Amino acid sequence: MDSANLTSLVVTLTARPDGNAVESLSLNAAATAAASGAGLTVTYTAGTGVLSITGSATTADVPVGPAGDSVQRHERHADHDAAGRSTVVANDGTTVSSATQTVTLTVAPVNDAPAITALADQTIAEDGTTGALPFTVSDVETAAGALTVTAVSSDTTLIPNGNLTLVNLGGGNWTIAAVPAANQNGGPVTITVTVSDGTTTTNETFDVTVTPVNDAPAITALADQTIAEDGTTGALPFTVSDVETAAGALTVTAVSSDTT
Repeated sequence: MDSANLTSLVVTLTARPDGNAVESLSLNAAATAAASGAGLTVTYTAGTGVLSITGSATTADVPVGPAGDSVQRHERHADHDAAGRSTVVANDGTTVSSATQTVTLTVAPVNDAPAITALADQTIAEDGTTGALPFTVSDVETAAGALTVTAVSSDTTLIPNGNLTLVNLGGGNWTIAAVPAANQNGGPVTITVTVSDGTTTTNETFDVTVTPVNDAPAITALADQTIAEDGTTGALPFTVSDVETAAGALTVTAVSSDTT
């Protein structure tokens, strides 16, 4: 520039891979504050991709350094990697305009973590099941069918990992069912469901509480007997047991269907 004063500075997005609605320009926070303090007006026109800074100020007051390093390019599409190009043109009110400077900004791809929807905590009865609980997985870069889903239990005595059943319904839709071990109760047990895109993983957890159910006591079979008049069956052995009650605390009685 051949003058210490500027009347305008224009930054234009000339390469816009994602279109007007996606990419834009603005000043960073420091430059915005400097422009306001210098009495400059900053405007951005989305349709043309033009950021204008107008007003009378010295070059020291205009908040754009070499190659527009105070200007921010915004990529509102969260996962697009592309090169955008901006041109910077200054005017001092005398010369028509400065030489155009071109700045190329490249947005590098970043692997996004996969997503998984929430699963609610469950309370089920002993020897019951949660049933099939639906959830969805997704990823910005990876197709749903290429994602890996696994599940583990925090208490494999109460809910073994082998009792966790994952079903892929397709399209990112899954179900999980948890079944406690036989005659076990307690908890809560934390079930961790993990989705992986091969690089990054995301976990979702839910708790399962198993409430106790009183199991009936058991008794072993006794064979039918045929004996002589005035005879006896002798001592016929059998065994009683109960899941919750010690054998010594069980009560055993016997009655006859014909007391005559």
